[in-house]
Amino acid sequence: MAYIGYLFFRAAVFFLSRLPFAVLYVLSDILRVLFYYVTGYRKKVVFDNLRRCFPEKTEAEIAGIAWKFYRNFCDILVENIKIFNLSPDELSRRCRLLNTGTAENLYQNGQSIIAVTGHYCNWEWCAVISRSVKIKIITIYRPLANAHINQYGLQSRMAYGMLFVPNHQTSATFEQYKNQPAVYTFLADQNPGKMSKAIWTTFFNQPTACPVGPEKHAMLHNYPVYYLYLQRVKRGYYTMELIKLTDTPATTQPGEITAAYMHTLENIIKQKPENWLWTHRRWKHQKPPQTPPD
Repeated sequence: MAYIGYLFFRAAVFFLSRLPFAVLYVLSDILRVLFYYVTGYRKKVVFDNLRRCFPEKTEAEIAGIAWKFYRNFCDILVENIKIFNLSPDELSRRCRLLNTGTAENLYQNGQSIIAVTGHYCNWEWCAVISRSVKIKIITIYRPLANAHINQYGLQSRMAYGMLFVPNHQTSATFEQYKNQPAVYTFLADQNPGKMSKAIWTTFFNQPTACPVGPEKHAMLHNYPVYYLYLQRVKRGYYTMELIKLTDTPATTQPGEITAAYMHTLENIIKQKPENWLWTHRRWKHQKPPQTPPD
């Protein structure tokens, strides 16, 4: 059954990825109306998330953000289909790293870093960063349930020179590349794979479980931590920027790095809330009660 789903996916990608951006964005506008008014795709989750993050906003304001969000969401869908038939040069023109000097200095100094980012704007297009710098880019990712689609997607993105590593191989990968400079990128705003190891922090004034990986490896290897900030300039065009969070993670307190990047993400979302992935059930887990000391 998974293979049949993969074949349908390949067929859809084959035809749709050959359409020009102008046509794909018309398709995006149609999907936006269908998702919002007809199917109501995850609409309750979107509205619930927005209400709990922006309790000061009226229902009309919440609905306005949600309507804009579905445009962002559908644009990302069609852009990520187009990437299967987009040359590396064309994607590099559409998604640019602003402060390339930061990465070049790291390369010259033989320094590895950890770059965290969130599901904001089209995070998938960050793969093009590897064409902007000499330093090796390694992305830690959570594999899709359909192994065939997962492998097909990886092949298209690895064409840009980025190395993709499944999250269960994270520690081995850090060990493998410890003697050469690299940028290890994490999508750090998703629910943890193992709740027993979650780091809890405050995000939009509510307890939020975060994955342990970025902070764990930053402190273990003392690699500086940056936030990879993605902005949409206009439809189909983005800029990226590396924002330093800490130079000395080994001296930080447990939870401090996680709090820093989630605080950075929160401030970014507040500027343009429609650009975050509100369909994600981010607060489905409740923080367990503290165990009193003996």
